[in-house]
Amino acid sequence: MNSNVNNHTYVISQSKVDIYFDDVSFYEINFIPYITIILDTNTYVYEEESNNDTSKKYISFTFDDGPSKYTSDMISALELNNSSATFFMLGNKMKYNKDIVTLVDNSNSEVASHTYSHKYLTKISKKDILNEINSVNTIYNEITGKKIKYVRPPYGSYNDTVLQTLQEPLILWNIDPKDWLVRNSNTIYKHIVNNACDGCIIVMHDTYKETLEAVKKVIPKLHEMGYEVVSISKLSEIKNVELQKNKAIRSIK
Repeated sequence: MNSNVNNHTYVISQSKVDIYFDDVSFYEINFIPYITIILDTNTYVYEEESNNDTSKKYISFTFDDGPSKYTSDMISALELNNSSATFFMLGNKMKYNKDIVTLVDNSNSEVASHTYSHKYLTKISKKDILNEINSVNTIYNEITGKKIKYVRPPYGSYNDTVLQTLQEPLILWNIDPKDWLVRNSNTIYKHIVNNACDGCIIVMHDTYKETLEAVKKVIPKLHEMGYEVVSISKLSEIKNVELQKNKAIRSIK
């Protein structure tokens, strides 16, 4: 049954109500959104939808604090499952593990910066912030001949000074299984499965065996759920979103 109230169209069936809002534009992207209210359960579920193709879903895996003795195995697990990730590495580890940096760089995954020595960027001077970032850029360039594209601040800590100082997009996250704390592969696995969403960014650490074991199990499960696991660069490309400097990014949708 269709009805029209106050210029809004309501489509009612036995199982749900679709409410359409005409002539709406969000952030210069024109589409006709609607809210679906599911009626065949005791809970009302509101889903805002657009004209985007929802048949494919993508999620980004990111790993902090490497390179480590588990990084190469993590790359193997990703490639075995046709997946990729972004590895936010520490400069003071990169310079002693050039072979692993090269391995990641030559794979479908990518290297990004987690600063040189994992300091709180909000507690140091602008000059020291630049030193933390530029040192990683120099090391990475010496190893690969390339330039770092993204930065993740240690502890996810940043302020306006940090944002204005960085010349790269600042990548955060919106899913955190706290692998460094729980140190349990099943707990990590369940958290990712229960919180997965299209365009989301997951933070983990390639410094723990438990995280490696969780990744081996969770990627096939995510594939079953309709997700592809991709790097930050791949996710931004798929979503057609240009990642800009002076911006903190928690998801790419």
